[in-house]
Amino acid sequence: MKKLFVAALASGVLAACSAGSHAMLPQRASGPVQPAAIGVSQPHLFRPRPAAGARAVEATSTGPLIYRGGYIQAGSNLLIVTWGFAPGDTTRDPYGVANKVTALAKTLDNSANGTWNNTVSQYTGLTGSPPYTTAANTHDYVAQWSDLGSTPPNGYTDAQAQAEVARAQAYLGNSNGWAFVLITPTHISASGFVTNWCGYHSAIGYSSYIVLPYMPDAGGSCGENFVNGGAAGINDGTTIVAGHEIGEMVTDPFPNSANAGWTDSSGSEIGDKCAWTGLQNVTFPNGASFAMQPLYSNASGGCVQTYTTPTPVPTTPRPSPTAIPTKPPCTSRYCYE
Repeated sequence: MKKLFVAALASGVLAACSAGSHAMLPQRASGPVQPAAIGVSQPHLFRPRPAAGARAVEATSTGPLIYRGGYIQAGSNLLIVTWGFAPGDTTRDPYGVANKVTALAKTLDNSANGTWNNTVSQYTGLTGSPPYTTAANTHDYVAQWSDLGSTPPNGYTDAQAQAEVARAQAYLGNSNGWAFVLITPTHISASGFVTNWCGYHSAIGYSSYIVLPYMPDAGGSCGENFVNGGAAGINDGTTIVAGHEIGEMVTDPFPNSANAGWTDSSGSEIGDKCAWTGLQNVTFPNGASFAMQPLYSNASGGCVQTYTTPTPVPTTPRPSPTAIPTKPPCTSRYCYE
């Protein structure tokens, strides 16, 4: 984002190769192998949509987000991993989830589209390498890789998701400075999906990652048709949940750890505080439109769909007062005022 998963550096142009199995990746300067974990992170869950008339648990949290002293996600690249299928596979991805998530990520990655995603620019924290390589609080490249050599088991666990992140790291060779989004195919569920969560983010070592099971399988519990009716709303939950998790991964990439970023007094993150409230279609400056939830803004004191970084008001120096001439002492017999 130099504004944030916000004003990011320009997205790279992806060139397809190997019959669409993955995209060409940018050449990166060689760097050190990632060191051991900076602390054990635990998954931070995005709870399902509450029943009609009920209030989202996260939305009951109050107060601002508080900086916990850890890292924010600064300057990392984002690799979208389709685990066990390729985009365009109408059997494993009948509703085009992979392409929808990739389009959203690329939109949020472009600094020219810094409207919804600019909200995260107000949350600063530790940057640098490790784990992140620049001071720009955003991703600077979005790529996609289809892992066709591994298939997620039905009911896969977080440990198995971490093993897939390790496969993606091996694919990259040097994964320093990369974050990951795992998308799994239809009819492959994850442990707790729908019953306890719709998506989550966590970290393994210095690599933060998001897990997105096939969201249309969850129906209305995870946002389908929450904003748009009929076929147009099948992927509402896909972009609502993906946007929620991206915002949280930027501001708290190592959740529930000694290196936590921004949470409120109850542990809720930037997306949790606005979960399942104020959902609407957001049209970005590039013309793309996605069903999105708001993010919490400390500066605004509430949930916002757009945020503009305040421009400092220039101060005009006050002119020095004109000196009043001092009258010389009267030495004559006659003095006049």
